[in-house]
Amino acid sequence: MKRKILITGVSGNLGKAVAERYLLSGDTVIGVYSPGKTMVAGDIVPYEANLEDEAAATTAFAKIVAEQNRLDIAILTVGGFAQGNMEDTTWSAVQRMIDLNLKTCYHMARQAFAHMKTAGGGRIVLIGAKPALDGNEGIGLVAYVLGKSLVFKLAELLNAEGKSTILCAA
Repeated sequence: MKRKILITGVSGNLGKAVAERYLLSGDTVIGVYSPGKTMVAGDIVPYEANLEDEAAATTAFAKIVAEQNRLDIAILTVGGFAQGNMEDTTWSAVQRMIDLNLKTCYHMARQAFAHMKTAGGGRIVLIGAKPALDGNEGIGLVAYVLGKSLVFKLAELLNAEGKSTILCAA
C-alpha cells in the first residue's frame, strides 16, 4: 500500500528535496505551502495554508485528512533562519524564529499526533538544527537557536505522550 506523506514547507528547498525522495519511492506526497509562495505541484497533492495561524492550520489539516483519508508520516520542514549575536538580536527577532520554527511545527504536529493516535500509530519528523544542541555552535545564531531548541523539546514531549504507537524524531 502506498504511504501517505504530509510535508509542510514543500515550496522550500528542504521540503522539495524531501518530497522528491518520497515521490521516487512511489508514495503519495501531500504538500503544504504558505500563501504567496510559488509551488509547482507536479505529482504533489498541494494545499495552501498559513501554518502560523492555528485556525488555518487546523482547517488545512482537517481538509487534508477528509480528502486523503489517512496520513502515515508527517514531515514538518517549514521554518526559517536568521543570524544575529546576543547584542544585536531583538526580542522581535527571537519571536519571529519561534513563530516560524516552533509555532508552525506545533500547529501541525498537534493535529498529526491526534490523527495518528486515533489511527493507531504513525511517524512525525520535526526539523531541528545542530546549533540548538550546543551553545558553542550557536554563537551568532541567537534567535534561530532558541526557536529550534524548542522543536527538540516538542519532539521529546510527542514521544513521551505517543509511547510505542507514534514515533517522533527531530
